[in-house]
Amino acid sequence: MTDIGGVFLAKAGLFQAIIAGPTFVVLGMCAMFAMWEGSGWSVYDFLTDTCTATMAGGIIFVVLVQRQLPNVGKTWSFRFELIKAVLATGMWIWLM
Repeated sequence: MTDIGGVFLAKAGLFQAIIAGPTFVVLGMCAMFAMWEGSGWSVYDFLTDTCTATMAGGIIFVVLVQRQLPNVGKTWSFRFELIKAVLATGMWIWLM
């Protein structure tokens, strides 16, 4: 029998990856389009989109690592969740 905390953590991580995946792809494409655009604002758009796409990719990476190591203990689970929270908060603040 599995504990409810482990099941909840696995499903929450899957939800985070599903939300961060399209964000990563769309912002990555926007960064590429801004790089190829010729106006003066394209450098700012490129840097903004690249940073937010990297943060979304970081969330996906942490979720995948966390899914590969299901029994790491409470300390590492807390660290993984803290990293994801910092990346998500950074994205939110950056996009404000």
